[in-house]
Amino acid sequence: MRPQIITLHETRVGRPERIGRYERNPSSINRHRVDDAQLFLTPLGLAGDTVTHSGPDSSGKPVHGGYDRAVYAFPWELHGPVLKKLVGPLVFRGRVGENLRVDVDENLVHVGDVWEWGEALLQVTGPRVPGPTLATYFDGIPVDRIMTEHGMCGWFLRVLRPGLVNVMGKIKVVELHDGPTIAEELRRIVGTRV
Repeated sequence: MRPQIITLHETRVGRPERIGRYERNPSSINRHRVDDAQLFLTPLGLAGDTVTHSGPDSSGKPVHGGYDRAVYAFPWELHGPVLKKLVGPLVFRGRVGENLRVDVDENLVHVGDVWEWGEALLQVTGPRVPGPTLATYFDGIPVDRIMTEHGMCGWFLRVLRPGLVNVMGKIKVVELHDGPTIAEELRRIVGTRV
């Protein structure tokens, strides 16, 4: 059954920093928990969350940022334990670049779903296909491949209406769309690797 209410466990933001010994470009993948009770969500993302660029990465994949990738949601409580088993102790909350830690997975979220979060409205735009920055960040461990192969990708959202949002609590699903689930869309994009 598709959820009408999503639990938001935590909100995270980051600023660009150099990561890994081979990283030439700074990244804001290392996001930190927001301690304030609320913050503002703009059309390009959360206040205090800075993305270095929104074009393609070195492999040609689009990266986090821009209007269609303003916020990244990841079901840490569901995927975190599995990732820790597969990758080891280098994996912890915030380490895969998530803005929102939510309690629903890729099989229950559909492209086009609309969420009401405080004053803001967001729309699910599609899965995150992890790129090579993750492997650099994990010192060469192919976390991007592991996440993709196990369907643990999370998803991006666009901001339809900016506004003040709570950093924890409930997010209301106000429109359920019949588009593909995030899991189905990930399989379509990457083929049989999932």
